[in-house]
Amino acid sequence: MKNLIKLFSIIGLVSMSHVAFAIDNVADGDVLSADTLNEIIDATNENTAKINLDFDITMPCTAYSVGDTGPQGGLVFYVTSDGCDGLEAWTADEADSNWGCLITEVGAIGTAIGTGAPNTQLIDSAACSAGGAAAITRDAVHGTSDWYLPSIAELKTMYDAIGPGGGNAGGFDATGVYWSSSEIDNENVAVVNFANGTEISNPKNFNRNTRAIRTFNP
Repeated sequence: MKNLIKLFSIIGLVSMSHVAFAIDNVADGDVLSADTLNEIIDATNENTAKINLDFDITMPCTAYSVGDTGPQGGLVFYVTSDGCDGLEAWTADEADSNWGCLITEVGAIGTAIGTGAPNTQLIDSAACSAGGAAAITRDAVHGTSDWYLPSIAELKTMYDAIGPGGGNAGGFDATGVYWSSSEIDNENVAVVNFANGTEISNPKNFNRNTRAIRTFNP
């Protein structure tokens, strides 16, 4: 993730000339080198009046593209416009499982990109998903412990980008049906059929494929 450093309420400056010279060409959104940042800090330390600096300093990020190896060894399947933030899928399926929580509506109704993680937390907190798809992805430790079950939009994006819909670089089961974390009601969940990319519903007690994903913010 882009690192934003907010400078404000710097106390103890008498002469403004050095500081003004140091920040004269700095504007919001500028990418500063370490040398430029140190020059500004040094200028403030050498003087003793009071000013208020209120601007963001944006440091360069690591940009990823779809298909790259992600920060934790997964395969990147979604990125923001600058490539700094996105989603990576693990390189293999977890164990096949049911979804859990049959006849229990847990409220995991998020469908959009960005809702898989909170959906998984809701499923987990319902305490009815032991051994289910959400629990399996939550317990997956592939370098970190922040993997989760994708929402239906995240799952469909994964199919299109690195699944059978996009060359299958992720090595998915091309005839399998994969769980999402998007609950439809107390008995059914949204899934994607990886044989053709269609979004359908399946009962929670079916055994289906499961692939863990995570959000990255370098």
